[in-house]
Amino acid sequence: VMRNVIKNLRELIADPDNDFARGELMWDSALAESSLLKLGKQTDFQCHMLEHAVGAYTDCNHGKALAVIHPVLYRHLLNEGKEKLARMAGRAILGIEALEAFIKEIGLPSHWSEMGIKDESILRAAADTCLLMPGCCKQFSRDELFEILKECM
Repeated sequence: VMRNVIKNLRELIADPDNDFARGELMWDSALAESSLLKLGKQTDFQCHMLEHAVGAYTDCNHGKALAVIHPVLYRHLLNEGKEKLARMAGRAILGIEALEAFIKEIGLPSHWSEMGIKDESILRAAADTCLLMPGCCKQFSRDELFEILKECM
């Protein structure tokens, strides 16, 4: 699904009238939000929960905030989640770097400052109120989540 998203986002950026690419992205969205991809797996939505907490304090765009958080959070999971992260690429760090490059390529922000978020006290509040997810390969503390959010500055 991710490979298809990347391929079709690139095609849609190059040609905004490409209805086939648009349809593929809608299909990808439907698959990603259904339970089909999650069957038989323990899922991890710590990044989403962290973004929802930031969004509650800033009213930021969900997708843009995920683009900011994901690479930083993934780096914090390198030891515990290396095997899962390596599914993105042969080596986990290469997958994270490719994700960062793609985020920049399609014009999404990579830092809070690009979204007008500059107040660390908001990030602290978000970390302190974020739902902690048990499915993550690493159980984060609120202080670790705050560090992740600060690294996104």
